[in-house]
Amino acid sequence: MQEAASYPVRFEVTYPSTLNKILNFPLFIGTLIKAVLAIPHLIIVGLLQYVLYVPWLIGPFAILFTGSYPRGLYNFHAGIYRWMARTYAYVLSLTDQYPPFSFNEEEGDTSRLLFDYPATLNRSLNFPILGTLVKTILVIPQLLVLLVG
Repeated sequence: MQEAASYPVRFEVTYPSTLNKILNFPLFIGTLIKAVLAIPHLIIVGLLQYVLYVPWLIGPFAILFTGSYPRGLYNFHAGIYRWMARTYAYVLSLTDQYPPFSFNEEEGDTSRLLFDYPATLNRSLNFPILGTLVKTILVIPQLLVLLVG
């Protein structure tokens, strides 16, 4: 089995020592309360999903010419996913801590999404059309395993 620290993306949720009795009320009432409280986050996260197209379009060209993902663009991309993970962890009752309105990893977060910044990336896999074709071919075995499993 591979060590958890060797994965480039990790999601950690710290189990709280005490649970909020109102937010964990039975018969999905607590989940409904959390969903109502998370409406501002859900609206922002829903809009930010459209902003993710910007790094998706700029990133491959930056990798093609520089060989690495621009750090600012990477932090922006990771921040959106971090915010989404905290919001969904709250709505799905993985944590009782209300998520902060932030891209950054906050001190004391009970749910954390951690990313390792890649030092170098393969330039040929980011060539505009050929790279997409090669990535599509490389993902076929993974898709077959997911389909069977």
